[in-house]
Amino acid sequence: MSHFSVLVVGNVDYNMAPFHEFECTGWNNEFVKTIDVTKSEKKDFQKALKDQKKNQDKQYGFKGTTFYEYLKDYCGYNEAESPNQIDTEGNHKYNYFYKVGEDDFKVFRRTNPNSFYDYYGPGYKGLKLKSGEYTNKAKVKDVDFQGKWAEKEQAAREQYRKVINAIGYAPTLETPWNSLIPKFHPKKGKAIMTKDQAVEIYKAQQAVKDFEQARKDGKLTYEDIGIFGSVDEYAMSEDEFVKSQHIHALTFGYVINRKYHSNGDMGWWAMVSNEKDPNAWDEEYQKFIESLNPEDEISILDCHV
Repeated sequence: MSHFSVLVVGNVDYNMAPFHEFECTGWNNEFVKTIDVTKSEKKDFQKALKDQKKNQDKQYGFKGTTFYEYLKDYCGYNEAESPNQIDTEGNHKYNYFYKVGEDDFKVFRRTNPNSFYDYYGPGYKGLKLKSGEYTNKAKVKDVDFQGKWAEKEQAAREQYRKVINAIGYAPTLETPWNSLIPKFHPKKGKAIMTKDQAVEIYKAQQAVKDFEQARKDGKLTYEDIGIFGSVDEYAMSEDEFVKSQHIHALTFGYVINRKYHSNGDMGWWAMVSNEKDPNAWDEEYQKFIESLNPEDEISILDCHV
């Protein structure tokens, strides 16, 4: 699970409606699609049969022999008498299957392919008003964006300087961790080293050693650098670090006119995939803010996935 913030322009419920995770919300609206998953379920059924033969003494797993048993008992699909008797408000709200031949069935799952949240509510008070107060909902004309951006920049500079002071110098890395990942986990071809070998190479660097020592000595805490903080984030100049911190981006994403824009795809445990270039995302977000009508109402939401 993950929590992340999203800024919405205009009516919140209207703009967020297209992006709910149907399996969690149960909102049976026009954004829910019926997807034919027959091919993938047949493939998984064959795999389940093979696993069953290999691990006959295994306590868990599929124990039946037919595709019907796999769908009905193991996967929990709801059976329909025919394609003309589908009740998407009742038993077939989330999934269904029906017979087309001897132990042969068409299988369907209902979902929202554009979902990015399973819950949302009022978010953190990240909007600095011109009055000096902070809120999570306001009109654009009342928000001091320049003041908020200046605060974020100052906080980033202080964070960078704290790390530099803790290890005693501005770190450089000959072999950043990201440069090693393709060598033990390539997208194509064979790995040229193991992960353990990559870790050994990475940890042999003096900057990595000094960063970890500063953490052990209490000079750097989780509040300073986060749970997953690493020296790689600071192996750059102070100005470069400030740019990498998304100074203009007040939230992970934003929604305007029922269109969702984000810095990537949020997964569990705050792991982000397909992350955008930090400078590109920061620039995009700034242009988005500057394009808003002064009379627009904006809200910061806390989203969960």
